[in-house]
Amino acid sequence: MKISLSQRKLKDGRISLSIEFYRGSEITEDGKRKHLRSFENLDSYLISDPKTAKEKKKIKKL
Repeated sequence: MKISLSQRKLKDGRISLSIEFYRGSEITEDGKRKHLRSFENLDSYLISDPKTAKEKKKIKKL
């Protein structure tokens, strides 16, 4: 099993974090390879460019 952390920039400037679980692959009846993946959104956001003092303080805390 391979676990990856991915990030995606949202329109409002925050960065959304999610985890990808890769459990390998299998061969289907058609002879094609199917990758077994699942994703989980962490509901955690990073601020890419803090503008207010409150946002800067929150980033320092992390």
